[in-house]
Amino acid sequence: MSKLDNSQKQKIFKRLFWTVSIIICAIFQNTPHFQIEIFGARALLLIPVVIAVSMFEKPYISMIFGVFAGSLWDLVSPQFDGKYMLSFFLLSAVVGLLITSLIRNNIVTFMLLCAITEFIFVMINYINDIIIGKSDFFASFVTFYLPVFAYTLLLYPLIYIIFRSAIRKINLK
Repeated sequence: MSKLDNSQKQKIFKRLFWTVSIIICAIFQNTPHFQIEIFGARALLLIPVVIAVSMFEKPYISMIFGVFAGSLWDLVSPQFDGKYMLSFFLLSAVVGLLITSLIRNNIVTFMLLCAITEFIFVMINYINDIIIGKSDFFASFVTFYLPVFAYTLLLYPLIYIIFRSAIRKINLK
């Protein structure tokens, strides 16, 4: 059996770090009363994690992690239709390509990408709930969807700083 060199060890540690981070965030996001709730709304932690993976990894690697994170969200979704898995796959591909070719990897870019993505996810879920008659038009937006968006928005800087620090430490080993 051949020994692993430092770059291979770094890759393994990074991939393990991302896997554990996605699992932990999926547990926090999808387990009731496991995180602080505002008006019954919990932060959507998988969106910033998928974007962070896409910003720090190559596009094809981030797409694999996007499928993994989306699968974990779909498992607890009322209708297991694979929409989060497909959405995170596409999100990972787009963000990965943007980072490698057009934009820089920094906290402002992270927050902007997360805010846009989360807004789209929240609005799609809101419109879906209205169409199937699950929620009231204005009341559910103000009492649930807006707090979800705002709550997660407050966590973006902390998430980015934690992931950037961890990846830097892994890369220094």
